[in-house]
Amino acid sequence: MIIYEDDSTLREVLKNNKFVILYFNSKNCYPCNVMSGWISALDIEYEDVAFVSINTELPNCEKLRKGFDVTGIPKLIFLKDEKVAFKLSGYKDKNILKTFIENLKNGKSD
Repeated sequence: MIIYEDDSTLREVLKNNKFVILYFNSKNCYPCNVMSGWISALDIEYEDVAFVSINTELPNCEKLRKGFDVTGIPKLIFLKDEKVAFKLSGYKDKNILKTFIENLKNGKSD
C-alpha cells in the first residue's frame, strides 16, 4: 500500500495506474484499523489496483480531504482513469470491498 505523503506522490500514482483506491483513515479510528488489515490483503490480491492510504490527521492532506468531500472516516474513493467511480463511507467488510473493486475493474458504476 502506498502511503500518501504529498500531492506529487498522488499525481504520480494516478498517472501510472488505471485503478486507484484512496483510503482516508486515522490511526485513532477503530473501524479504520480493522479495515486497514483487509485493505493490505486486498492490495496484495489485486496487483493491478493501487491503494493509497491517507492519514487524515496529517495537516498536508486537508486540501485533498476537502477536494474529495471527506467529512468522516473511514472513506474510500475508487478511481478509474483518474475519475471518481465510487465513494464508500464508513466501515465496510472485506467482501463488500472486493465487490466494489470487481465493479471498478469491470466498468460498473453507481
